[in-house]
Amino acid sequence: MTAQKPEGSNANYNYTAPTTSPFYDGFLSPLCNWVVYNLVPTWVHPDQLTVAGVVCAAAAAYCAMQESQYMFFIVGLLWMLYSIFDNLDGKQARRLKASSSGGEFLDHSCDACVVTLSFYVWSLALLGPDRLAAWRPVLVVFAAQLPFYVGSWGHHLIGRLILGSSVNGRDYFTVDEFNFLFVPSLCFLRALFGSMLWDASMDWLVRDTLHVPVSWVEGVTGDAEGRGVTVGIVLVFMMFVFCTIASIKVISQILNSVKAAFLLTPMIAHMLVSLALQADGLTMLAPFAAINMELIGGRLGVHGSNPTHGWLFWPPVVLLLAAIRAPMGSTHHCCVNYGLWAALAVIMNGYKLTLRAAGAKAASVLPTHDSKPCVPQESRGN
Repeated sequence: MTAQKPEGSNANYNYTAPTTSPFYDGFLSPLCNWVVYNLVPTWVHPDQLTVAGVVCAAAAAYCAMQESQYMFFIVGLLWMLYSIFDNLDGKQARRLKASSSGGEFLDHSCDACVVTLSFYVWSLALLGPDRLAAWRPVLVVFAAQLPFYVGSWGHHLIGRLILGSSVNGRDYFTVDEFNFLFVPSLCFLRALFGSMLWDASMDWLVRDTLHVPVSWVEGVTGDAEGRGVTVGIVLVFMMFVFCTIASIKVISQILNSVKAAFLLTPMIAHMLVSLALQADGLTMLAPFAAINMELIGGRLGVHGSNPTHGWLFWPPVVLLLAAIRAPMGSTHHCCVNYGLWAALAVIMNGYKLTLRAAGAKAASVLPTHDSKPCVPQESRGN
């Protein structure tokens, strides 16, 4: 029986594959190819696989917030499933010859939501719910959201999604290693050893090696209980430094060839508003995803072939106005979160339907590049 081509696919659509890694090419991509061709029926739409991945990520974040040691086994497994689903949708689309700009938009927009949830998963595995609470807005921005936005920004400019710290070459640590290996490993170790492993003292590192008073570090991190510097604190700091340096590296590489620093200003506005408000990660999720959604939609032509990019600034403005109406920690704050998430879902679905309805017209405004077309096993978008 011949598989029916899903409605809304673009015959002229061409997706340029992102830079990959040896782990992806040698293990994860063959695994996902086998799953698609042996376990996924042809009647399953690629968008259904995308949504299934988001559900796994949201369930993982919810389980991580339950503060149960053994729940982290489930968290790790759910996050590995998310990583697999994140690769299955594009492969299923290629299998059914149903690749489309609308599918790519939905895939990357959902990833923009998940990246904030990933912070909750790995930070709760390392720190628990109470450590570095005052620093979490900073960590969400620099260790989770900034690298993703820089990748989307690079995709907008050079036509290829950037998954690591290299623009042109291959990288050995990309989002695939992070989602399939790093985050689940932290969760499994948390489930096996509880907080014992990550709460092991590393005071000697700051006191004897760096010659920094431990009391000063406790003051900076807001540790009123005097627990000092732990393995978890050190790993979070390393993540912060690694992600910030990698983002700066990608920005500098792209700006050397393309002068488009203006498109970084919406992210800067989001960072300033979020840090000024001391917004929690779940409040920052919707505005950040909306900025990326607008950037992705603009690249795919949802705003026309020559957009002014002014629409990129509405998410941080909405966040600021919402915070003025319902300050952080107020009784109405939770309702504001739900409202932001609902608005994001409605706009995301509207843009997806717009791209699907446009069909070949939306594909015709895609930027052309000199990069070679992707081969099936490297395809990420749908």
